[in-house]
Amino acid sequence: MKRLSALLLTLCLLCSPAWAEEAAEEAAVALELNWSAYSRTAGDGTAQRLEIDGLPGLIYWVPGGMEAVDVSAMAPETAPRAAWQTPDGARTLTVTVLTVTGPEDYLLALDANGADQFLLIVTNGITAVSCVHEERDLDILVVPVAEETLAVFTFSPLDGDSGWEAAKTAVVASIRYPE
Repeated sequence: MKRLSALLLTLCLLCSPAWAEEAAEEAAVALELNWSAYSRTAGDGTAQRLEIDGLPGLIYWVPGGMEAVDVSAMAPETAPRAAWQTPDGARTLTVTVLTVTGPEDYLLALDANGADQFLLIVTNGITAVSCVHEERDLDILVVPVAEETLAVFTFSPLDGDSGWEAAKTAVVASIRYPE
C-alpha cells in the first residue's frame, strides 16, 4: 500500500505542474539537484544536446571515458536517441525519446512491469521521476518534455562503485533546458 501511495503522489505531482510546485514543497521532494553545484566536481565529460522535434530539447552531461554507441542500426521504433558506454561495456547510459498518451500511463506501465522505488526529482527546475528496475539492472529517469513526450535516461548497472554512482547523479543533475 505504501508503494502505491508513493507512486500515486508522484503521478499527481508530475501531471499537474501548477500544483506540483506547491505540493512538492509540502511533500518534501526526494531529491533536488542543480548543475551548478555538480559541474565543478563532476570531472571530465562532455555536454550533449538532445534534439526533440518542435520542442526545446535538453542538455545533459556524459562522463569522460564513455564512448558513443552507434544506434543507427537499431530498429527506429525502439532505438534510443543516444547511447554511451565505457570501453569494456560494463556501464551504459541511454537516452530515449518516447511519445506516450501521458507520463502517468508510462509510469504505471513501468510499475506494472517490475519497476519500483519511484522518487520525485527536481533537476534544474525540471520535475522528473526516477525508479529502479532490479530485474533488468537499471536506474531509470523519466523526464516529461511535453504533454505526450518523454525523455527516458537509463543507467546500467543499477549498483556500481562510488564513481559510477557519482557519475549517474552528475548526469541527472546536468539535465536542463538549453539557454
